[in-house]
Amino acid sequence: MADTSAMSDIRESSSVDRYNGSNFHLWKMHLSFIFQSRDLFPIVNGTLKKAALSSAADKQIWEKKDKQAIVAILATLDSHHRSEVINCTTSHEMWTQLQAYHDQHSDECIIALQEKYYGSKLGADESIVAFVSSLQKLAKQLTDLGQPIFDQQLVSKIKCGLPSAYDPLLLTWDSVLVAEQTLLSFQARLVKFQHKLRDRALLPESPLEQVFFAQGSLPAASKSLSTQTVEKKHERAE
Repeated sequence: MADTSAMSDIRESSSVDRYNGSNFHLWKMHLSFIFQSRDLFPIVNGTLKKAALSSAADKQIWEKKDKQAIVAILATLDSHHRSEVINCTTSHEMWTQLQAYHDQHSDECIIALQEKYYGSKLGADESIVAFVSSLQKLAKQLTDLGQPIFDQQLVSKIKCGLPSAYDPLLLTWDSVLVAEQTLLSFQARLVKFQHKLRDRALLPESPLEQVFFAQGSLPAASKSLSTQTVEKKHERAE
């Protein structure tokens, strides 16, 4: 008959986000709770050692629980980080090895992620969706490392990473009610504005047309001249 306790441990570990090199603290916390709920943590953290047990039955139980913890650890590591514990023989050795390496490198990882996050800017051919998505990924990695980035902070960072062509949108955004200034709403407005920018770029813009697009106004005589120019372009095309 299958060991229902071991199967339960495997199912629980499947709910843990797999450790990929950037979410160590979140991975460690989640797995620690699972080990504690299954009475495995004393074995994993080394407080209950097999050598301290006297009876063969207790040692057999210890070995069984140790294997359950090993399965849970391996199930929540990606292939690269499994190789880091390939020479470990117990769950405690695995746990200690991973902590020794990744706790030491957490500060370096945080600094690198922060530099990338705060230095991000919208590329010339980059979509708003891709830009926001990349920032959200970096924000999640920083949050996992104990450096939380909240939605309003993310909105501020997005604004700082936009080129001057988006200034008209930012001016209108400042007039939106604070309660309605959500990340989702801001992203939706950005996507629409980017589409307008790209549609506008399909036709060559005169200096006056550029002023109109940036400021939303154009002298009547100049607007008439601009309209005539566009009409002539269409006539030549026909």
